[in-house]
Amino acid sequence: ELTWDTPGADLDLHVLEEDANFFEKPGDCNWCNTNPKWGKTGADDDPRLDIDDQGGWGPENINIQTPANGEYGIKVHYFEEHGDNAVTAMVKVYTYGSLAWSGSKILYRDEVWDAGIVNWPNGTFGVQSVTPYPSPDRLCY
Repeated sequence: ELTWDTPGADLDLHVLEEDANFFEKPGDCNWCNTNPKWGKTGADDDPRLDIDDQGGWGPENINIQTPANGEYGIKVHYFEEHGDNAVTAMVKVYTYGSLAWSGSKILYRDEVWDAGIVNWPNGTFGVQSVTPYPSPDRLCY
């Protein structure tokens, strides 16, 4: 779950399959790849972005009903300002119906925060990066 503290900014939540690149289809679930087909046949292991909130506050949620075993990267991209400047992005990660981790980071336009990695089936979360960096891309490819 991604939320933020400003009324205009457009932040985007990304969940990546193991070894997938930022904005890569089908490995990165995000605003331009809202329900990629991952893993086995059927939808239970496929991620789904509920809504691309483009007008501030959030939330944006990506859910996977029954994740395949592996690691999943969680990233936040500050896509567009819409009159806002610095924003505080807040991420909550739930596994097995319980809060596994929550954290926040101040971001500026076109920065990416690698919040961390979810390990499945352990349901654990590891913090990946503390320093936001310039986005390597802005569009799906």
